[in-house]
Amino acid sequence: MRPKAGARATSLRRGSLRPAPVGSGSATGAATNLLLETFSRSPEETIRLGREFIQRLDPPCLILLEGELGSGKTVFTKGLVAGLGAAREEEVSSPSFTLVHEYGPARAKGLGSRQVGRGLRGAGSPAAESSATGRVYHVDLYRVESPREMETLGLEDLFAQPAFIIVEWGEKLAAALRLGSLRPAGAGSGSPTESATPRIPPFDVAQGLRRVRVRFEHAGPEARKITAEMLLG
Repeated sequence: MRPKAGARATSLRRGSLRPAPVGSGSATGAATNLLLETFSRSPEETIRLGREFIQRLDPPCLILLEGELGSGKTVFTKGLVAGLGAAREEEVSSPSFTLVHEYGPARAKGLGSRQVGRGLRGAGSPAAESSATGRVYHVDLYRVESPREMETLGLEDLFAQPAFIIVEWGEKLAAALRLGSLRPAGAGSGSPTESATPRIPPFDVAQGLRRVRVRFEHAGPEARKITAEMLLG
């Protein structure tokens, strides 16, 4: 069984596990635990770090991947999905046009990923029919710009599943979630901090959904700085 997320903060330094300080906040004002702070020198190392990092997390878990184009988000996702045994590294690609890929144990034996695409809501949808146990949903929001496009993805249905939801271009979803003042569904409205991108309508967050933000920064031709935080509260 994988250790519980947030039970012990660590820092991966070129493949080694070392204790890392527990953070009390972030630039957005959200309370956070620092889970990972390291540099990757190659795509192969980024994949390996993803494989190691996912062992620290348990579903249900939302993983927001943030960073510029080509910073390593999809490469890291290959490691995350492969580390869960949901698919092989070569089966994982960015769902830029289908928007959502679904991976699971049954497809890890050679059937590849399932292209879920738009419109997960309602009876008959993969999210509605499946218990999602052991499932991984890989979302790419690069081409999503309007509130209507965000709504048709049915992401709130995914949030209710006991699954891993990995979101590339997580900055856009963070705007919808009002990152920095996330609250479970049914909680009081309060006075959340408004996003810099308010055009996306806010989503409620399912009770018990773990939220992790992973930031990728260019640090050279092949080098990347990778920082991961558990969002609290």
